[in-house]
Amino acid sequence: MSVKHIALIGFMGAGKTTCGKILAEKLGLDFIDTDDYVEKSEGMSVAELFERHSERYFRDLEAAALRDALAHVEPHVIACGGGIVTLPANVAALQKRALIVSLTMEPEQALARFGDFASRPLLATAKSSDEIFSLMKARDILYKATADFSISTDRRSAVSVVEAIIDHLEETAHACVHED
Repeated sequence: MSVKHIALIGFMGAGKTTCGKILAEKLGLDFIDTDDYVEKSEGMSVAELFERHSERYFRDLEAAALRDALAHVEPHVIACGGGIVTLPANVAALQKRALIVSLTMEPEQALARFGDFASRPLLATAKSSDEIFSLMKARDILYKATADFSISTDRRSAVSVVEAIIDHLEETAHACVHED
């Protein structure tokens, strides 16, 4: 048997980090945020990495962070960066080693949650909300194709979202472990 991690995927602002921390605490698991992992290892923010290098450079670092997170022997809750699903190798790795939960939200909710666009490189360059909605729609297709199940975070507290995830895990008898 090998360990199954719980990976949270979804668009920026969906609540992956907030919900991931709470979920990890409630399940007694360690928590890893791939964006935080990259920022700590590189000594600069995601926005700075995009600005000084490129999105491709960041995606390579993000993929390495995901591989490191999935390599842990004990199960972890992993909050994945919003673009993690843009690389097929990341999707394959997630599907092999994790139970994948997509956190979804309506575009209007996303705009209300973003706050400082400058800290989100793909949004900082957007010229309109239509561009952001278009990116969300394209990513949503990838999230749906990757996830084992999805949960809306619209107008819900993080605790409520986590309770829904735990309920789903219990209903479907996921014990964060699978046979190879």
